[in-house]
Amino acid sequence: MKTLTVLAMIGWGTILFGQPVGSTYVAGDTRYDYQHNGSCGRMIGLDDSGYVHVVWMRGYNIGERRIFYNRWSPAADSFDFPGGTLADQSQLAGYVTLAVTGDGCPIPAFHQINYAADYNAHTAVSLCLESTSMPPWRYYAGASIEIIWPIIALSGDSVIHIISRENNAMGILYDPLYYSRGVLQRDSVGGMAVCWQDYDGSGFEVLDTVATFSFTVAAARYSGRAVRGWGKVIGWSPHSPYDPLLYNNDIILEFSNDAGISWGNRYNITQFTPPDTAWHNQGGHWQVCNRDTLRSFTDLSLLFDPDDVLHAAFTVVPFYHWRNDTVGPYTTRGASLIYHWNEATGQFSLIADGWIPAGCGRWQTIVQRPSLAMDEETGDLYCAYVRYDTAQVSEQGWFNADVWISVSTNGGSSWSVGTNVTRTAPLNIPAPPGDSRSEREPTLAETVQDGFLHLSYVLDLDAGSLPQDEGTATQNDFLYQRIPVDSIPTAPILPNYPLRWDSTGFASSPPRADRIVPERYILYAPYPNPFNSTVQLQFELPREANVNLRVFDVLGRMVETLADGVRLGGRHAITWDAQARASGVYFVVLSHPGGTTAHKMVLLK
Repeated sequence: MKTLTVLAMIGWGTILFGQPVGSTYVAGDTRYDYQHNGSCGRMIGLDDSGYVHVVWMRGYNIGERRIFYNRWSPAADSFDFPGGTLADQSQLAGYVTLAVTGDGCPIPAFHQINYAADYNAHTAVSLCLESTSMPPWRYYAGASIEIIWPIIALSGDSVIHIISRENNAMGILYDPLYYSRGVLQRDSVGGMAVCWQDYDGSGFEVLDTVATFSFTVAAARYSGRAVRGWGKVIGWSPHSPYDPLLYNNDIILEFSNDAGISWGNRYNITQFTPPDTAWHNQGGHWQVCNRDTLRSFTDLSLLFDPDDVLHAAFTVVPFYHWRNDTVGPYTTRGASLIYHWNEATGQFSLIADGWIPAGCGRWQTIVQRPSLAMDEETGDLYCAYVRYDTAQVSEQGWFNADVWISVSTNGGSSWSVGTNVTRTAPLNIPAPPGDSRSEREPTLAETVQDGFLHLSYVLDLDAGSLPQDEGTATQNDFLYQRIPVDSIPTAPILPNYPLRWDSTGFASSPPRADRIVPERYILYAPYPNPFNSTVQLQFELPREANVNLRVFDVLGRMVETLADGVRLGGRHAITWDAQARASGVYFVVLSHPGGTTAHKMVLLK
């Protein structure tokens, strides 16, 4: 077992960041820091005997990489294979995700090249590390299509689900997205094969076209329910994939109740409202005409709870169709939020707030890469994610990151303020190559086992993403971290903010009666602001109190009372409908036993 204790030299002093939460174990290493472009699926899984299985892309250098595997034994409290063992049977392989059967058979999915067969990379799975199976290839104009970056899930111990994306060679603006389904078959002596479902002569069903890497797949543990999800570009534009339109996505989900034999209707769970061009053309203010100004970006995590209810976590970024009355689109690079969605309630709630405009690198934002897990005994949900620290920079100017975890005790209606579970920092700032301490691509095993969360990630010793020409190659550990669930505080609660401009789907009132209450009186900033017709107002009380919430105009005249009387301790949300009011500046004022608090808001019609 290796414990990471890091002393960070900052300015004149020494800061002890201390040990990570729980215990860490080195599974192996890699010179290829970058493991995924977006959604990471799972790179860690548990079997019924308590063994922990991990996979990673091990880079020897930028052009030579393979798939490695290791297994942690609960009896030995260590990994079985020093440095890991090779999991692929090819010349070049990468971008691996993992499913594990109950009896402990690892099934990594990755893409690989066998030069004797084809110079294109192709999606493949390893069966207990003993053989490799590939969905039958698709062809275009006589050549094989390169379908790569697979993410895998398993229904029971028998049905494989894979979602993967084309490395576009057909001249289409956005890349085709594919689904593969295979049934595991075992013979009498333990051999294994896959019977791949046929889709017009290949093993790949065409789903859609995508611009980002926010695609993934998940399967229920106790039924045949499965889901495939992806980020769908809103509209079409001839812009290059490097402009802000890359950030303009909704989240699409499609469900199966029979382990992928058939699939139901598609659901757009975000339904971001497009800009109001008609009103803008008539002179409407650009800020209000933008309407929804958040969009999903490049990652998505999906998890079924024991009741077969789906939970989703995804990163959103700012997206503005207009900015200062000029033609857009425009985004603030780096700024991001992570949201949760509950299938049963249809509500969205904030998991992590990274609203800091800062360049984090290609495909990177301040908070990102959510990975969901559940404690089936308590019903608590956990979400691990990356958070970049803008104060911890490398010599090349790239931010270092840690892994944080937030917990929800009410089905995702509200989330705790995150806990830094890795707690590392550069040895020096700015950090030269070898001195960075930057965790990346975290994934959680789906379930808590024996009171522990199971986390995997890469510890990068020079921040930045090597394949994107950020940072330099260093020898980096791939780590497994075993985290006691009682080390993740359930309070304080992160304030929630609506995902949409009209507040639909806003989880404003957590259903759990014993929710944590704040320690002081808080009036949150109105949202959206400026607003058109309706605005969401939130306040929190530390205990039952007599309060008054009123709206005043710019001349100090009271125009409406929204709340007047005794309210219970906790969070409260009220929507002010100002449709009958004139455009202008207004003030919302909360009077409470501790004094008064006010915010300015602008009504634009």
